[in-house]
Amino acid sequence: MSAETENSSIEMERLLSPVDKTARLMGWASDWANPILVKETRQSLKSRQFVMTFMLLLVAAWVITIFGLLNAGDSLDFNSSVGRGFFFAYYLVLSVAIFVVVPFGAYRSLLNERDENTFELLSITGLTPRRIVWGKLFSAMVQLFIYYSAIAPFIAFTSLLEGFDFALVVFMLIGSMFISLLYSMTALMLSTIARQKQWQMMMSLGVFGILMWQLLFFIPMTLFSSSITFDDPDFWWATGFFVVGTGSYFFLFQQITIAQLTFESGNRSSGIRVICSIQCWLLWLGLWLYSMVSGTSIGEDELFTIMFLSTMHWIVVGLFITAENDFLSRRIRRNLPASSTSRLFCIPFMPGGANGLLCVILHLGLLWIISLLLFSHVGMRDKWIQFSSGLAFYGIIYCGISTAIGRWGRLLSSGFSPAHVRVLVLILFVGGLIAPYIPLTLGLIDWRNYSLIYLTNPFTTLSEMSDNSGYNNVILSILGAAALFSVLVNSKAMFKAATGILSYKSPTSTEE
Repeated sequence: MSAETENSSIEMERLLSPVDKTARLMGWASDWANPILVKETRQSLKSRQFVMTFMLLLVAAWVITIFGLLNAGDSLDFNSSVGRGFFFAYYLVLSVAIFVVVPFGAYRSLLNERDENTFELLSITGLTPRRIVWGKLFSAMVQLFIYYSAIAPFIAFTSLLEGFDFALVVFMLIGSMFISLLYSMTALMLSTIARQKQWQMMMSLGVFGILMWQLLFFIPMTLFSSSITFDDPDFWWATGFFVVGTGSYFFLFQQITIAQLTFESGNRSSGIRVICSIQCWLLWLGLWLYSMVSGTSIGEDELFTIMFLSTMHWIVVGLFITAENDFLSRRIRRNLPASSTSRLFCIPFMPGGANGLLCVILHLGLLWIISLLLFSHVGMRDKWIQFSSGLAFYGIIYCGISTAIGRWGRLLSSGFSPAHVRVLVLILFVGGLIAPYIPLTLGLIDWRNYSLIYLTNPFTTLSEMSDNSGYNNVILSILGAAALFSVLVNSKAMFKAATGILSYKSPTSTEE
């Protein structure tokens, strides 16, 4: 009986039409796919915004085709640039959809979850913040593919004309797809920042304005793409650096979005710190690979640029991660590794301002050691070593101030947030920039000569150090002492945070 049933089901499968098989396949895929992707795709494909954009895209491409053919006339057969001209016209129409409409739609999709009070329903389901973010991004990707499929027949038409460059078309279309996804991820991140209605309105106008501005900036860049030489190795190295760099920021923005959607008792910081660390060392790895494969030595300018960017990267990151609360919730502590060695390596990447300061000190210390080794190896002047040391000292000083202000502020009030810490540090930084110029305006000092009163102004001081003045050793001594004092003020908090992580015993181990 079972054999007859199986044979009948096989026969029914054969009798099904291709449409029925496709419908069954789509039904199976919708059950397997991300629920957010299914919901967002159904809503977006039925929206007026998508229908209007899709129709306008087709109408604009059709108008370009008709009027382009009428304008070209007999030159279609012998003009070597007519195919490229048609492609760039179609590409500009596509750019409006993929660089403005798709990212802004992704921004509004996550923002509407908060406006319509539906995000709370999503948060109590089995969907993690990561799956919610990926679902929103996959929905934007589906719209992106639909817009590409709408313009594909018109681009296929250009392949029949003279001057059509297949390699250039493939490169531009694939690169534009990745850039559009990066914009969509950035828009999703920005949608989680503003919580109040008035800020959301301002943020929406700002996001739309930035997308329009980058579109106007991107249009002239496409005109220079015809000069791309694909046989140049430096072009592919530059493309590789761009892809790796934008990819790292894609995952960084994704992790920030996930952190904003995570419960306050969850671990919001570790993923961001790990990605920031990977970003820093990927930059050095790329420089080393380029020098090894190409056989060129690292020059003075390249090495100093990489060192400056890496140090500034950790100073900016440090001003965010050092403002966090040092308290670790039970949810975070119970997910700690069981091994003490693993916990030791995890300390700088765990949440908390003290752990954040330790993370910044370790990375800036490693960068300083690398600067000593590499700068001496390539025979660079001492002023660049002193410049990088002074920049690292400034970073440790301000990150230490951020950690101390956050800790002391939370002792005074439980409502003291990391945003308050960053505002106060910013005020101190701006005050340090302005303070030396107050006696200058009063005529108490000579503006033509550098004075140690400018130490609170990093720009003036570092500029003076780059000129290899006689103050360099004195400046480094004072900045080094200030950085050491900043570390000592927070040493007790860093030691307490580290020992708390190492000595924590999970409930299972306690029962055993």
